[in-house]
Amino acid sequence: ASQVTAIENMVASGVKGILITPSDTKAIVPSIDKARKKGVLVIALDTPTDPQSAVDARYLGVVSSQIQLWRNIGSTVGVAILGAVLSHELPQKIAEVVPPQFASIAAASGNAQAIFDPSSIARIPPQLLVAIRSALASATHDVFVYAAIVSAVAAVISLFLQEVPLRGREQIQRRESEPVAAYGK
Repeated sequence: ASQVTAIENMVASGVKGILITPSDTKAIVPSIDKARKKGVLVIALDTPTDPQSAVDARYLGVVSSQIQLWRNIGSTVGVAILGAVLSHELPQKIAEVVPPQFASIAAASGNAQAIFDPSSIARIPPQLLVAIRSALASATHDVFVYAAIVSAVAAVISLFLQEVPLRGREQIQRRESEPVAAYGK
């Protein structure tokens, strides 16, 4: 209700444009429509209105691009978090599987990235290399399990989202007598 009041107050004060992140995507639509009818440009930023086409048709691209931007930021943060999990898990997994006679060699490096460097791999004893690869597989498995859990939760949440069709456009009726252009005629 506070956003509705804020929009009404801004329209009354004569603003030319409003940037908004709707807190209630449905309740805000009538206020946006009133503002648009009075000539005020309304752009929804990172949260689309419900329906999305409640914003000015000229700016649907802006709304869509904002949504895509925030999705990309979310995926980037997700990759960073899963990368941090892998970086945290890998040294622990290596310590768990390294044979005791190679523990000092594995601990001496201290750099998990070294196992991906071909020159470093050439110097690692074969038994230790097998243990490190096993630890990498185990740590990667954990990352995929975490990602699968988050994806499953997101899929379940998406089942409860209400589908709202976009506002329809007037259909252009083609007259029967109107000639239709065809290739070669």
